[in-house]
Order: sequence, then structure tokens, then C-alpha cells
Amino acid sequence: MNREIRTLSGGELRADSAGHLVGHAAVFGSESVDLGGFRETILPGAFSRALAERQDVRALVNHQPSAILGRTRSGTLILREDARGLYFDVQIGDTQLGRDIRESVGRGDVDQCSFAFVCPPGGDRWSEGGTKRQLIDVDLIDVSVVTFPAYEATSVAARSLWPDGPPATVKNRLTGDGDASLASYRMAPDPARLLAIPRPRDPVLERQQMELRLRLAMTD
Repeated sequence: MNREIRTLSGGELRADSAGHLVGHAAVFGSESVDLGGFRETILPGAFSRALAERQDVRALVNHQPSAILGRTRSGTLILREDARGLYFDVQIGDTQLGRDIRESVGRGDVDQCSFAFVCPPGGDRWSEGGTKRQLIDVDLIDVSVVTFPAYEATSVAARSLWPDGPPATVKNRLTGDGDASLASYRMAPDPARLLAIPRPRDPVLERQQMELRLRLAMTD
């Protein structure tokens, strides 16, 4: 199953005087922006099974396995669900990486958190014709402090959201041509949606829209 990455920005990461980084890597009930034809919400309890199973989760920088800040198995990373979302507390080691991150967070140069996950079978729920997705149960891989977010927009790199490619539960609602652009992951052709959804300029999509309008005009 493929990894997915989501980023939370804006005041959710801070360093304390005891050498800890604390914050929220995810929040509940907040609908995402357009992820390429659908919007996503994380429901309370989505992380409860992963936490109960004591899944071995790392705290990383930019999701890089070589840039490790802490780990649940060693007790240097603590995760829990609270009323807001997935809270983390990582005890930063006295390493060059740790000192650099503490300094960058303290200065405000780094203020975003992210988490990587896999959605198991039955872990998500779709509604409104595949335009809304709810995450109800996920397997956690890592929480990260990030210098650049996994962009949630239809005109930027899909790899930032799905580094291994869209998982099946997402891909069966999108079609792609292998390009890294998220704009290439388009909704399966549905006349009403194809005409109604605003998209970045895309010659292929514009041609499809024109052909569809002509067909509809000829049948009126």
C-alpha cells in the first residue's frame, strides 16, 4: 500500500526550553483544499488503532529516514490523540541535526508539521460522488518537521502528496498519465463535473470540454 503525506501549517510546532519539539501533525474535522478532484477530512479516532498497537513511528525532518529526531519504540517520541488531532512530543537529541532544528524552530524559520501514513482497506470513506473523503483509520509511518509542505493544490506536484503514487482508493477516482503534475490526475470523464469544475489551464482538458460542449449542443 502506498504512502500518503499531509502537511499542517501555521503555529502547530514549537520548541520548549527542555529540548522538546511539540505540536500537532494533524487536526481533526478540518477539510482540506482540493486534492485533485476531492477534499479530505480526518475524523477523530483515525489514529487510535495505530496508537493502541504501538506502531513504530519515527519523528523525521522532511520525511527523510536518515534525518531522525526521535522514535516511539525508544520513548523519544510520544504520540497521542487529543481533542484537536494528533499531538506529538519529541525529545531532541544533542546532535548537529537536533541543534539545527531547535534553532530553526525557535527562530520561526520552520513552523510546519506533517505526517506520513498508509490507509488500510476500509480506512477511508467516500461520499458526494467521490468528491469527499474521510480518513477513519490509518497506519502511521512518521511525523515530520518540514521546510516545504506537501502541497495540497491541483496545480503542483502529486509526488508531494503521494510519493509512491496515488493509492488504489484514490487512483480509482482519478486518472493519470504518469506525469508528476497533480493536474495530470484528472477526474474520470463525467459530463457535469467536466464542465463545472474550474481547473488550471490544461490543453487536453480544454479540448475535452470543447468537444463535450459541441456534443451537448448537437443533442439539444
